[in-house]
Amino acid sequence: MGTQTFTSSGSWLCPDHVTSVRVECWGAGADGENNAGVQAGGGGAYSRVNAFACTPGTSYAVVVGTHGYSSGGDSTFNVNTCVAKGGGPLTAGGSSATSVGDVKFAGGTGTAGVLNTSAGAGGGGAGNVTVGGNASGATGGIAGVAGGGKGGNGGAGAGSAGQNGDSAGGGGGNGFPSATAANGGYGADGLVKLSWDFNTVKALIVAGGGHGGGTGGNSSGGGGGGGETHYETAYTVAEGDAIVITIGAGSPRSSTNGQVGGSSVFGSVTAVGGGCGGTGAAGTNGACGGGGAGSSAGARAGGTGTVHYNGGANTIDADRPAGGGGGAGAVGATATGTTAGAGGAGYANTGISATLYAGGGGGAQTGTATLGLGKNGGGDGKLNAIGGDATANTGGGGGGGGSNSATTYNGGAGGSGIVLVRYPTSYFGACTGGATITKDGTDTIHTFTGAGTFTVFYPTQSIVTVI
Repeated sequence: MGTQTFTSSGSWLCPDHVTSVRVECWGAGADGENNAGVQAGGGGAYSRVNAFACTPGTSYAVVVGTHGYSSGGDSTFNVNTCVAKGGGPLTAGGSSATSVGDVKFAGGTGTAGVLNTSAGAGGGGAGNVTVGGNASGATGGIAGVAGGGKGGNGGAGAGSAGQNGDSAGGGGGNGFPSATAANGGYGADGLVKLSWDFNTVKALIVAGGGHGGGTGGNSSGGGGGGGETHYETAYTVAEGDAIVITIGAGSPRSSTNGQVGGSSVFGSVTAVGGGCGGTGAAGTNGACGGGGAGSSAGARAGGTGTVHYNGGANTIDADRPAGGGGGAGAVGATATGTTAGAGGAGYANTGISATLYAGGGGGAQTGTATLGLGKNGGGDGKLNAIGGDATANTGGGGGGGGSNSATTYNGGAGGSGIVLVRYPTSYFGACTGGATITKDGTDTIHTFTGAGTFTVFYPTQSIVTVI
């Protein structure tokens, strides 16, 4: 938890990982009158907004009311999001009716003295539980519970000054009213207090890649498409949350069309799997499309990338070069007459990790053409062999299998997915879960390579700032 208390006006910069702040304002107390004046100061009001939706990196204006003759100043946050009225004019307590907030308490009323006889006393400042107490005779009103200030007592005799009100928002006492000079007490300035939980984490969710296409009828398989890479910049969490994580499997080695990679899940967010490379057909649609199968007789289109990029198409040639699988960062390459398509590049989000994930698998061929290479975890296309398997926990697409004989070879398996969770170490406590927990500068990263639970804990110590 973080808190910041303002004793003077300024601005609050919403920290990273914070989307809601609790706002408390105390208005200032009014000053008591001097010399022959008979009025004491009223206490300041209290107001609270329980949850103001804020945006990280945005500054919000804070005004702290100051004491003053006749009236204390209002304390405000974000102009009029939260307003606590100052005490006054004169003996009147700060009004809860004209304050702004979810919870409001009025300041206490001061008393008026009698010339040459008695002094008035200041009203108590409101607290966050009760109103400020009203003054009685020359005795200041009690402080509101909790956080309000007691009102200042009136002067005890000729020439006796009134007492100052206590923080926050206590009204000032009246100097004993007579021909003999006697200063009135000052009202106490207001206060603004902000408190928040660090309630978001960053997460990268990578789904499983699709398998490469296999051989069939003396043809070659297209490269598999990479899985979706979904980046959550601010996933909302709370103390004790147990966020369930599923890691999508890469689709297994196969010569069957239509098997996409498995979905990865982080709480309420799902990343979908990549499409498989074509076996004697077009590539399959998926988060990244699979590459089209190689053929000497007909065009085979790459599959459509429903989230990221399309797979590459084949080219009609005797060597039957197939298209590369689409990646999370680029399209799969279309084959040429001499080269099978390479997989599309993967994607890296530096907010989590510099590693590129979900590259496409390379396409295969059946003759002397160059085989397509996988990118960023994607498997390579192969000749007279099973397509190259994608690297586990990269979300890469499998490589296509190729054959120049009657022997059938499957496409390579897609790579399984991965989930990474990142947060500032000082903002959270010992959060748990993941195959590994590492430090990167001031941040902690949890890496999930299999199913698990990310459990949120806050530190026992708050981050407190007073300005």
